Amino acid sequence: MTPEAEAARLEKLKLYALLDTPPERAFDELTELAAVLLDVPIALISLMDERRQWFKAKVGIQASEIDRSISLCSQTMEQTGILEVPDALADERFATHPMVINAPHLRFYAGVPLVVGGGERLGSLCVIDRKPRTLTEKQRTLLTNLGHQVVAQFELRRLIAVQEQAALANRQAMMRADRLAMVGQLAAGVAHELGTPLAVISGRSKMMIASSVPQDQWPSHAKIISEQSDRMTGIIQQMLYLARRREPKKITVDLRSVARQTTVMLLTEARNRSVQLTYEPDALERPGQLDPSQLVQVVTNLTMNALQASPHGKHVTVSTGAETRSPPAEIGGGARACIFVRVQDEGSGIAPENLQRVFEPFFTTKKSREGTGLGLAVAWSITRDHDGWIEVESDPQRGSRFTVYVPQTPASH
Repeated sequence: MTPEAEAARLEKLKLYALLDTPPERAFDELTELAAVLLDVPIALISLMDERRQWFKAKVGIQASEIDRSISLCSQTMEQTGILEVPDALADERFATHPMVINAPHLRFYAGVPLVVGGGERLGSLCVIDRKPRTLTEKQRTLLTNLGHQVVAQFELRRLIAVQEQAALANRQAMMRADRLAMVGQLAAGVAHELGTPLAVISGRSKMMIASSVPQDQWPSHAKIISEQSDRMTGIIQQMLYLARRREPKKITVDLRSVARQTTVMLLTEARNRSVQLTYEPDALERPGQLDPSQLVQVVTNLTMNALQASPHGKHVTVSTGAETRSPPAEIGGGARACIFVRVQDEGSGIAPENLQRVFEPFFTTKKSREGTGLGLAVAWSITRDHDGWIEVESDPQRGSRFTVYVPQTPASH
């Protein structure tokens, strides 16, 4: 083989990405089939790189590779068909070969080159015996056909890899497009959301500097400036979370503790709004791999929204449980065991045309300026980082219900 041909062969070998990969059942079965059909103790699917013969699949030996300089398969790769050595001791080419005079004490060898689409020989399928023998014509056909099947597996594996790379490239392109769209949406939202408080702060401060308002009114103007500054700070903090989401620090957590903690934390807020807030007791443990602080943030956002949507005297309920559930179509995948935390209010509900938009940054149906318009977007992002999702149901007569689903961890016994 010329240096140019060898370089092309090695380049093609890299393209197939088979070297040093874990065992695969398809190749193991073909090797086992070769050993059984040809009645030999040793069968190998080999790949040849610059310096070694590496075994992708093997029967009858423990080694995973040998030096290329002592490989019989390197000679098989020079053949157009089968290389057969009926008795290595009687063949002057191999009589003193290390694998003949030492373990595995090879006496019989037959190998077929593994030739891929461009004509490059990547390795061989070979069978070995410790006693002399000769293949029948039928056995030679079997060995040739098995070699073709090995190459077919090479091609199938390469095709799958190409398709996976194309799918990954498409997903990355879609993610880049989504990020660009999100950046534009967020930029417009930020300009809108920060514009009003900035105008208020600027106007009030200029009035105070110009002494166009009595000094006894300054405290009320300063309070308004402080409130608007706090609002801007909240928007910026939420924006920073969306832009710099940290990886969840997951531990095994009982979701009930997250629901209880959030409910207790917001009881004062509920009383101030004259809304009853309760956590429905759940007798069973609801374990999951969660970041507890992030999940508290999710449930807090959902519960605050429910409190803000509830008229005086109404009820907000937080509950937990477990269900087998299928995620939304845009996430994909089949049914899975989930734990959930659910927040139910008795407000006026969400209009059907707005249900699909509730997780968009800055989208809000609130008439007041409560919140930043980013809480549900943050809650969705955190939940997706936990391999979960949020479902929304709403009825003008019964209120809204937000359910956070995350994978369930089996309870220890």
